[in-house]
Amino acid sequence: VNTPESLLRSLGISSAAGIDLETIAWHCGLTVRFAPLTGCDARIVGKGDRGVLTVSSAQSPARRRFSLAHELGH
Repeated sequence: VNTPESLLRSLGISSAAGIDLETIAWHCGLTVRFAPLTGCDARIVGKGDRGVLTVSSAQSPARRRFSLAHELGH
């Protein structure tokens, strides 16, 4: 099982400033999209080794980033 730290190291990321969440999602087989959601701030729907991570477009940019990072943690 990969830890978040080992994933960041494997991508050559050594500081918080270098974290591009959408690139990390792509590396993990996820397409990121921003769209209206009801009942949650973000969700992942997967099949096999691919998936779509949807983040509520109604959120502030900071909250969208948090929600994206939170879902990647799953």
